[in-house]
Parts: sequence; C-alpha cells; structure tokens
Amino acid sequence: MWDDYELDNSLDPNDSADGLLDADGDTLANQLEFVFMDEGYDPFTYDDPAAFPWAGDPDGDGISTQVEFVVYHTNPKQGDTDGDGLPDAWEIAHNLDPGKSTNPDGGSGDPDSDGLSNFDEWLNGSTT
Repeated sequence: MWDDYELDNSLDPNDSADGLLDADGDTLANQLEFVFMDEGYDPFTYDDPAAFPWAGDPDGDGISTQVEFVVYHTNPKQGDTDGDGLPDAWEIAHNLDPGKSTNPDGGSGDPDSDGLSNFDEWLNGSTT
C-alpha cells in the first residue's frame, strides 16, 4: 500500500502486517481494499463474484486474486510483491516466500548453496 494511503487511513507505513488487518471492521483486509477500491469495486460486496474479481488475475502471473491474497498474502496487482526482483509466481513455485525479500527467500538468497543467488537462478531458468 502507498504510504500516503496508509497515513490517511491511520495505518503504519513501516508495518507490512497491517495490510492483513481490517482497520474499518468491514471484514475486508486493508490491502485488498487498497488494491481494488481504485477500480470502483465496493468492498461490501466482496463475496459476490460478479462484483468482486476473486477469480481474476490482474498481474497476469497465473495465480487468482483470491489465492494470492488468502493463501500467499501477495499483492494480486503486483507481480513482485516484496520487490526483490523475483516474480511472485516463480518464488511460490520454488518454495520461497514471495513476501520476504531477505535471505534465504530474497533475490540474494541461495537456499540450495550452489553459489547462485535466487535472482541468478531465475535469470538462468534453473531451480533453487
């Protein structure tokens, strides 16, 4: 979420966990409201598939909005939620946390200890 959005809504721009909270008590997490309110979706109809695109894939990574948000806690409109240079879908496919940009899950991590960073593995099409 943008810092100014968080500040306007009494959230902490330095606390990534507040995106999963529900500051206004409407049963929709802060991050999901942020992601879709700019497109005119009404958060009070989020359980209506015709009104809220749970099955959509706005970032085109092959993972639905619902799965990204509920299962992986990633931003469904951003292909690299943690900004580490690795696509969320690639991180998920290689058992890395797409919400962590630090070792061993980040771009500079090397969980298989082969001397190649995760970023290099991704560039070369190899696996971690």
